[in-house]
Amino acid sequence: MNPLTVLHLCSIKGRGGTGYMASQLARLTAGLGARVIVGACAGSKMEARAREAGLETLDGLRLRRGFHPFSLAGDVARIRSLVAREQVDLVHAWHS
Repeated sequence: MNPLTVLHLCSIKGRGGTGYMASQLARLTAGLGARVIVGACAGSKMEARAREAGLETLDGLRLRRGFHPFSLAGDVARIRSLVAREQVDLVHAWHS
């Protein structure tokens, strides 16, 4: 049986409680045997924490706040492709 595959999405760019909690939950979920993939803003603290923890990352996301239809369309296409290709079981979105 394959492990549960969880995609954590977080649009927090800097430091803060939400980004910290998302990082901790991703790390702890992986520690329980799940396959964890982190989708975060390129260059964000969340992305750095995921890499430091040895977690897989979905690179190239912008996760911009506000009305940015072309940016959103690109992110949705990347996320949709990953979910289908990697058979993601659960998507957990944090401020996304």
